[in-house]
Amino acid sequence: MLENLSFQNDPFAKVNADEEERLEEYFIEPPFFKAVYGIPTDPKSYVVFAPRGGGKTALKRKIEFASQQSNDYLCVTYNNFEVAGKTLSDITLDYHLRNIIKLLLIGLIPNVEKIGSHKISKEDKQILFFMVKHYFSDIDSFQLRDAVESVKSHGQRAKEWWNRLTTPVGLITSAILTTFGLSAIEISQIQDREINLGTPSDQMKTVQRIAENLGFSSIYVLIDKVDENELTGAAHLSYAFIEPLLKNLAIFELKGFAFKLFLWDKIVGIIHQMKEDERIRLDRIQNRRLQWTPKQLIEMVSKRLLAFSEQKVSSLNQIFQPVEGIDWDQIVVTFGIGSPRNIIRLCKEIFEQQSEINSESDVISLGAINRGFKAFCENYTIGILPENIIQELLKTKRVDFPTNYISNDVFKFSQQAAISKIKTWLDSGVIEKIGETQVRAGNRPSNHYGVTNIITAKHIYSDLSVSEFIRDKVRYCKSCGTVLIREWNLRENYRCHECQEMN
Repeated sequence: MLENLSFQNDPFAKVNADEEERLEEYFIEPPFFKAVYGIPTDPKSYVVFAPRGGGKTALKRKIEFASQQSNDYLCVTYNNFEVAGKTLSDITLDYHLRNIIKLLLIGLIPNVEKIGSHKISKEDKQILFFMVKHYFSDIDSFQLRDAVESVKSHGQRAKEWWNRLTTPVGLITSAILTTFGLSAIEISQIQDREINLGTPSDQMKTVQRIAENLGFSSIYVLIDKVDENELTGAAHLSYAFIEPLLKNLAIFELKGFAFKLFLWDKIVGIIHQMKEDERIRLDRIQNRRLQWTPKQLIEMVSKRLLAFSEQKVSSLNQIFQPVEGIDWDQIVVTFGIGSPRNIIRLCKEIFEQQSEINSESDVISLGAINRGFKAFCENYTIGILPENIIQELLKTKRVDFPTNYISNDVFKFSQQAAISKIKTWLDSGVIEKIGETQVRAGNRPSNHYGVTNIITAKHIYSDLSVSEFIRDKVRYCKSCGTVLIREWNLRENYRCHECQEMN
């Protein structure tokens, strides 16, 4: 099927940015990428907030790529969190700093031999020795391998250097001292000594000073996947995990360091709910929300298609069966709701459906498209909503409704009971108030609600084809471009809930 569609490989095989070998070929630079990346000679910390699947890891990888083209600064990625046997109370500032120091040592030590051990003093070599002894005395070979993979600038050098140490991991300290140019007598003199390395914060300063002596203008620490370990499934748990680091402004202001954090945007809501005196000072840390425009996402899809088809396919419209009035690029991006990952998953589902229907086809059929949308929307909705709310929404068979519709036409119970049920839906985020409507002349206006998510809306109307759903339930605001999910086949005009313009 792929060959018949002009592809050498499946453009939608990989969902996670960290697994995409060819990401550079179709990465779309967000408007503030240069601000996040910054200037290595004048390092500044930055926090990027985005939804899950919103492109945080892709942005992080773009910085990793940039670091691999430069010898001027050291870059490590901190996204592999050792949490086995731990609780959130164990995740302290020291926990984060010790993990970061370990990565920095793995990235720094190979450069002592490569750049020249003469550039750092004997005292600093000894400090490095004791730091390695402290941090690597109980590391196993698997942990070491993972840590080496986290070194992004000079990463190949780090791999080659650490792979040379064939000695058991627990004995690497002596091997490291030898590469530092210390004699056997000097090594024997310090082997069993102990020194006070200071606090992890002090050690960060020491590492930075040694890195500077080796010629590095700065150190970039990229922090990602905070919400993807066993302690951090919910937003408030993700916040609690990273809070010790975020709250310590002194760390973000350490000389020579740039911390780049890529965090779940739901953390922002947690921060705003806190008392002012307990709140993280986001005004003191540069931060932005990562938001993609539909135009950028369509370009992303196009570049991905081109990369995997030797520049032959640039649009889904070239390979999807055409339907009058339907722009498949626009529709797929709309269903992505701002998330590159959603777009990839939807297209992956459609491709797999086509493979099941007819793997020899040279076009993605309407049958595969409709089945792909249906499966994607169902799986997504099941993943974000409790089963009882899904069943209640399916029973409404509407994407917008006034309160009295829920009480009189759907559940046939009291207005107060309807208000209570609607509040549950509001709290889940699946609907929002979109205005008020006059149900009966002379009565007070009734609150009017709408489904917020086009994916869930399509699941409510799983019996409709994609083109029927778009025709009957979806418009784009003529003024601001907001996606308006409404019962357009039942009513001619609705006011946009964003700009208040009548459509």
